[in-house]
Amino acid sequence: MLKKTRFLLIRTDRIGDLTLATPAISALREKYPDAHISVLASSYARDVLKNNSDLDTIITDTGFFSTLSKIRKGKFDIAVIFFLNFKVALLVYLARIRIRIGPVSKIWAVFINKPVFQHRSRIKKHEADYNLELLKVLGADTRRRNCRIILTPEEKSNSAEILIKLGLEKEDFVAGIHPGSNGSALNWPEESFAELADRLAKEFNIKVLLTGSAAETRLLERISSLMTSKPFILREALPLRQFIGVVSSCKFFITNSTGPLHLAAALGIPTLSFFPPIKGCSSVRWGPYGDGMNIVLSPGGKDCLRCEKDACARYTCMREVTVDSAFLAAGKMLNTLKIDATTLCPGRFSGWRNMPVTKGPFTIFHLDDGRELRGGQGQLLNLAKELSALGHRNIIICRKNSPLSREAARLKLKTFFLPFFFEWDPVSAIILRCKIKSETKNQAWPAILHSHTSHTAAHSWLAGLGLNCVRIVHRRVDFTSCRGISTDLKYARASRVIAISGPVRDMLIKAGLPPEKITMVNSSIDLSAAPWQKAGFEAYKKNSRDKISALFGIKKDAFWTGSLIALVPHKDPLNFIRSAKEVLSAKPDTHFLLAGKGRLRGQAQALVRRFGLGQNIHFLGYYPEPYEILSALDLFVLSSREEGMGSVLLEAMHAGVPIAATSAGGITDVIENGKNGLLAPRENPRALAEAQLRIINNPALAKDLAAEGRKRLSEFSSVKMAERTLRIYEETIENSKPY
Repeated sequence: MLKKTRFLLIRTDRIGDLTLATPAISALREKYPDAHISVLASSYARDVLKNNSDLDTIITDTGFFSTLSKIRKGKFDIAVIFFLNFKVALLVYLARIRIRIGPVSKIWAVFINKPVFQHRSRIKKHEADYNLELLKVLGADTRRRNCRIILTPEEKSNSAEILIKLGLEKEDFVAGIHPGSNGSALNWPEESFAELADRLAKEFNIKVLLTGSAAETRLLERISSLMTSKPFILREALPLRQFIGVVSSCKFFITNSTGPLHLAAALGIPTLSFFPPIKGCSSVRWGPYGDGMNIVLSPGGKDCLRCEKDACARYTCMREVTVDSAFLAAGKMLNTLKIDATTLCPGRFSGWRNMPVTKGPFTIFHLDDGRELRGGQGQLLNLAKELSALGHRNIIICRKNSPLSREAARLKLKTFFLPFFFEWDPVSAIILRCKIKSETKNQAWPAILHSHTSHTAAHSWLAGLGLNCVRIVHRRVDFTSCRGISTDLKYARASRVIAISGPVRDMLIKAGLPPEKITMVNSSIDLSAAPWQKAGFEAYKKNSRDKISALFGIKKDAFWTGSLIALVPHKDPLNFIRSAKEVLSAKPDTHFLLAGKGRLRGQAQALVRRFGLGQNIHFLGYYPEPYEILSALDLFVLSSREEGMGSVLLEAMHAGVPIAATSAGGITDVIENGKNGLLAPRENPRALAEAQLRIINNPALAKDLAAEGRKRLSEFSSVKMAERTLRIYEETIENSKPY
């Protein structure tokens, strides 16, 4: 019987540091599911890992010699040291652990025999990403993943009881405010916390909960005394697990750069945090980590190497972060939560979009050479709208008189036209280069060239040579480009590549791109743009169905199944038609609506004639109002063979339509089979037909799938997409050099 490999992972510092090690723990367990994995942690922080199923044991650091004895008894084969100091380096050496992996930057790295060269003080990436990077030598998947903190139902219940004893009720909307940091960073001023807490309590009817350590009780009392409203104060020094449970009960969490910030982010609680302009405290390395809604506010100006305290003329720099900006940032979070701010206090909140930017404003050139207005162009417009609302300059670089140019003009977004003769077109590149220079002269921040199509990545590369700029490339499809120098220059030489789904990211890694260069940001939907807001959804749905029935002669009382796709090979409209044939053999009164245009239209129509289904399958062509189609349907079908993510699925979910789709590409990032839709293998019309029939024959199932789809939409809001993309811009610029 083969011996299990025994791993010892070491992180013996604070709560936040240990929390940021959990993505690496998950990655190691994923790579070695049968291994024995232990963690050495401080007694102060170890309970962060309680209930973590990725671990077999947690060893507490109880002093040098007793800890050495514990490690020797563990008979470990491999040690991974996430934060290397002399004590830890000597421990693993004296414990005779055969393979010792750790970051190399200090002299005591001589005790490490599998060094990973990292200079974390240069702040090139997040601390959690540095931790993941150490596992490359073990063959682990080092892609970004969320931190893990696991609370049992009993722990949650016990923490809820603590809040009830304070006077809070279960249905209260609680904002947790943790104003201290135990000296780990410069804090936002006490009076600012007090004013922000008052405004939240009064204007949004939010219950404010002040939390802190035992040593911070007086700080909490001072803030309470500065408030006109009465906050709830957690004065009791709780065990760490109970404190984590209290944090999990908050709807959002406001704090400085401190451990509880990372606890909240790991629990998926939206966070607002305040970071000082000190390089060692940079939010690029120490900010909240994960896919949740996290906003960081920091004073403007150049980062300090260290804080000179009273000797510095700007020692009061944290006061530069105004209460107004913090209040509007909090409103931004409320706007993305399932409980909208207007439901807390109707009519009092005008929106987060007036929030001042903390870096920039940036000038972003969005490049798209498309001749149609499809999903990718819609995503570009969503992003530009949200970034413009935050005060950044957005210029849409597109073809003259293209549908994208007309829609951008309608949205009052600035446009600039290029001929885009061919992929490596020097004429377009030269014109673009002149435009970049004219728009960004005397600007402190590098220009951002964001290519939304593969061809424009080439124009971006040519135009940006030698300029103070960063190049961002979006990849929206999951099929591989031809390998070669062209692909290398467009993607591998970009500052950052954004993948819209997990399968797209996997394809890029398989094509040879370094995982650390790729960030996944799902496509989005503008939840405020629904056309039924004035008349109401049911009235809009009825009017749309009446209109389409009259235009195309479709029976209003029939069951309508439909799709809204380009009629091109990777969307596989022929699979849609073949599945319709199977459905019609069981449900002959069903009508199928296929909206869209493309080079397979003739082939699709010929297949319909061959099957003799012309009375039941209707080709609508390009339809300018997609929500009219979607709201009129009883069932939406996506038949793709290859799919980056399928943003039309988000629109279908928003329109309240149940979905049957293939499992191609990034569709599985949106649809969880059996929860908010039914999935079938790609290129399998019979299986796709069976999924449709399950929904047609079961109205209760159809209703449940549609309801769950609408619930999931908040995960894909354009606000979240813009926030994540802006974070990529900020991180890339922080680490950029003109190329």
